[in-house]
Amino acid sequence: MSVYAIAADKVVVIPLNTTPKDTSKLYGQGRIGVSLLTHDTQSGYCTANGINFAFSYKIATWNSAPSVCPSDTWVCSQAEVITGCSVPAGTYVDILCDGTNLNSGLIILGWNAETDSTNGTDGNALYSTGTPHNVNVCHNLRVWCCWN
Repeated sequence: MSVYAIAADKVVVIPLNTTPKDTSKLYGQGRIGVSLLTHDTQSGYCTANGINFAFSYKIATWNSAPSVCPSDTWVCSQAEVITGCSVPAGTYVDILCDGTNLNSGLIILGWNAETDSTNGTDGNALYSTGTPHNVNVCHNLRVWCCWN
């Protein structure tokens, strides 16, 4: 679909995107310097049920999760990454609410889109093994970012 705009002696065609984004997803903001962590798979990311997913390289609070996912990705739901995804050997640092660094090994934790239904201070996160865990939303963790 296109819109035609007429200006004096010119006709300008303005194409419109006819594929609306799914409003049920938290889309990545694609900020400068945002990227994805390379996973311990041949492709560098994981796939389940036709959805690709990987951890964000940067960390964020649960409320800021979309800020560390690249554009054209979204913050994954728990169902999209329940299989988990292994990460390469290294030290991964998360920051707790009080500013304390939490060093983790090969099993790291990342935000997903759901909230914890038992109280208002927790968000839902998934370990790299796919196991869910409720965490205070002020912690700075990686984010599971999905794309097609």
